[in-house]
Amino acid sequence: MALALALFLFLVQITFTAVIRLYVVPHVTPQNHWAYGLAKDSDSQVFHERAVLLADRMRLFGWRQISHEQFEGMTHTKILASMYFLSRSDSPYLTYVLNAMLLAGSGVLVFALLRRVGVRGTVAAAVGASVVTCGPMVLFAHSEVLREPFIIPALLVFVIGLLTLLEPLTPVAAVQRWTPLIAGGALVMLGFAGAASFRPYLVLPLIIALALSAAAVIVTLATARSRSRFSLHQTVALLALTATLVFLYVLPRGHRAQQYSDESVTGQAALGFPSAAVVTNERGEKEIVDLDRWKMVLAAKKDKGTLTRADFMVPHWCTVEWTRSAWLPTSLDDKLQAMACARQDYLRFCDESLLGVRADRGCDSKDFESAADVVRHVPRAVVFALFVPFPNMWLKSFGGGGTGLRRIGYVLDGIVDYALLAGLVLGLWRWRRSDPEIVLGAATLVAMLTIYGLAVPTQFVLARLRLAMYMPLLALGAAGWLRWLQDRRTPVA
Repeated sequence: MALALALFLFLVQITFTAVIRLYVVPHVTPQNHWAYGLAKDSDSQVFHERAVLLADRMRLFGWRQISHEQFEGMTHTKILASMYFLSRSDSPYLTYVLNAMLLAGSGVLVFALLRRVGVRGTVAAAVGASVVTCGPMVLFAHSEVLREPFIIPALLVFVIGLLTLLEPLTPVAAVQRWTPLIAGGALVMLGFAGAASFRPYLVLPLIIALALSAAAVIVTLATARSRSRFSLHQTVALLALTATLVFLYVLPRGHRAQQYSDESVTGQAALGFPSAAVVTNERGEKEIVDLDRWKMVLAAKKDKGTLTRADFMVPHWCTVEWTRSAWLPTSLDDKLQAMACARQDYLRFCDESLLGVRADRGCDSKDFESAADVVRHVPRAVVFALFVPFPNMWLKSFGGGGTGLRRIGYVLDGIVDYALLAGLVLGLWRWRRSDPEIVLGAATLVAMLTIYGLAVPTQFVLARLRLAMYMPLLALGAAGWLRWLQDRRTPVA
């Protein structure tokens, strides 16, 4: 059944990609077409061009160029460059095939997750996996040259490993007791390494998820005592794993407080421009300009009809007036400031005066100026992360200049996602006593999504960036509905 599911998902993705990239974009919206069925001024264009440049270096200097320095989180471009180098072609069509294979792999992992949380029958699990995996947003992401096809399976491996670690232990021999902990720890490390290599700023949410899981197990052990289904072995394993990841990933990079940086602008130069942005002038050279002047440049381009998305993809210099918190360690306060800076960066795409109908009108425009602001905003960030794009946004304020297919996709995604989130609530109510590890796993996923909801205030950017964390949560929602239906059909005698 897993093989049949993989083949089905592969064919669905290949068909979807062929329709969108070979017909819709080049023929229905030729004004937006760049090459290979990809839209111009898109992330796909940027990633493809970087992969081509690296492949050209590899043709000149060999495989050692694969270690050529790029921006953080560009591991996927190195994979694509290797494909272009081996195939002697710079066409991304091989990428489309690879993405379809990755979607099939993610579908099999969702299938395994559904079986792991108690969905009975392979057919039911395959149907649930298909519903979760074939959402329009997921299909669109796998039809482009993006990071998501690589990150989603890594996060699914991480979640499966975490559930394995949290699985309540029964009285067994010592060797058998440690086996699931070792297997779960290995899967967590594998998923963590994969996710962090493709999107480094997932490091903090993943470590926080592990730390929260360890804290929850400790609290349960302290309060439930003999009635707890968790054990001291799990506590030790979770704490050791968290400490290892902190040592390997957070401490060496702790000095990099900001999510975005520009290597061409020195700290001394930046200090002279506390309210500045880094832009590319008409000669293709980078220069520091006052934010008001930068906005005037964009407005002038808009009036000429030459404003493109690429004009916003410039290195961002943070101008948040951050107030230090005496009650927090400096390293954690730096991370929260970095979150506020990332938030400021994304809010550039919400400016209606510049982007017009393409601006995201559903932004969460609250500014953070201290750690207290971040804490107070957590409840709103939870709702934002779980439910965007909201129903009042489904039929307006996006899709301008295109075919409207993405608009239809958002509507379909929204309806299905809301239904699956209802299934999640139903499932959590049933699992709260019988399967506490599932409840704890869902809570860690919500915590990770909340961090993204705090850092990414634009609805439609967040809708793609959260996919890797959102899909396992939707899978648990599908499991909630399937187990409810199965229990109704086979009532307990």
